[in-house]
Amino acid sequence: MISINYSYFDLYTEKFKLNPYIRFQSPVKRLSIQSDKKWKVTYSNPKNEECEEVFEYVMVCTGHHRYPRLPKYIGMDKFVGKQMHSHFYRKPGDYDNKRVIVVGCGNSGMDIAVELSGVASQVYLCTRKGTLPWILPRRIFGSLPSDHLATRFNTYLPAPIRDLIVKAIAHCTVGPHPPEFAPKTAPSASHPTIKTEFMERVSTGTIIVKPNISELKSDSSVVFVDGSVLSDIDAIIYATGYDIKFAFLDKEIISGGEKVEQQFEEEYRENLVWLYKYIFPPKLPNIAFIGLVQAIGAIMPVSELQAQYVTSLWTGKLYSKLPTQDEMEESIRSNQETLRKRYYHAARHTIEADMIPYMDDLAKDIGCLPYLPKVLLKY
Repeated sequence: MISINYSYFDLYTEKFKLNPYIRFQSPVKRLSIQSDKKWKVTYSNPKNEECEEVFEYVMVCTGHHRYPRLPKYIGMDKFVGKQMHSHFYRKPGDYDNKRVIVVGCGNSGMDIAVELSGVASQVYLCTRKGTLPWILPRRIFGSLPSDHLATRFNTYLPAPIRDLIVKAIAHCTVGPHPPEFAPKTAPSASHPTIKTEFMERVSTGTIIVKPNISELKSDSSVVFVDGSVLSDIDAIIYATGYDIKFAFLDKEIISGGEKVEQQFEEEYRENLVWLYKYIFPPKLPNIAFIGLVQAIGAIMPVSELQAQYVTSLWTGKLYSKLPTQDEMEESIRSNQETLRKRYYHAARHTIEADMIPYMDDLAKDIGCLPYLPKVLLKY
């Protein structure tokens, strides 16, 4: 999949002759706002020389999967086995005949656990929340990718009905959860994990589900919150998400500042994103963040539409202007209240969005919102 995406980007760049506008091997060191509200970009060129340029507008498109986020367990500094974040995981062969704990039940955690279950002597999957997420198959009805069911027509169904449909699909395709680790929240109140083979590996015992870790010991043993202990653990892989931060920017530009941050508990505010439509800081509408949203669906069409929205706004082609700063602040606050009512409070849930409604909101202002009768005729 990586090579296909890579080839697509190369072809796109060639088709639209973008190479002259790309500065390769030029990492940005600092992005700072000037007194005239323009942005000074400080970067290193391929010769490692520091350079500066000033721009009226900036789009930050680096995403939010760069800085690994690690849990804080007692004894992590004493454990003699291998510890690493899933960001650095490459191949299962490195864990041949090893006893491995994978911490985290998202897509990365389950992908790694299932892959390792074919080579490791034993794989344990640790759920920090104490329950497993809702697990959906990668494909249904033979070959249809499961996210193809997330159409705009589903948004017209009441949440309880959508939840029943998801539960039925999960039960019939992936299989029932182990009773002691069954989800306690509705499918619509959490981010689902896509992994068809997981329950089969659990049923055969090649993957054993464990609760959260309490402590790591210097003798390679691991103690869990239920009092159980695993000995002779060779490696722990932390599939525990990422910190949302940009080393070249002041944190308050993304988080809204200390006054906003103090309204939330510690873990949540560490990844707090205070952006209008997940794009604009209310005080600085000439900088935009692309891809800083966790849509339940593919990120590429969402990012593409965000880019259309921003370029349309900055070139004066958007149907509507940005609201006032106070109105943007209130919109962000309302969205955060909605998120916190729907999802459990965790760092991973600060940028959640329903893909179709979110894209429709952007498309309406751009002027490309799908016309429902035409959509219906296609079916």
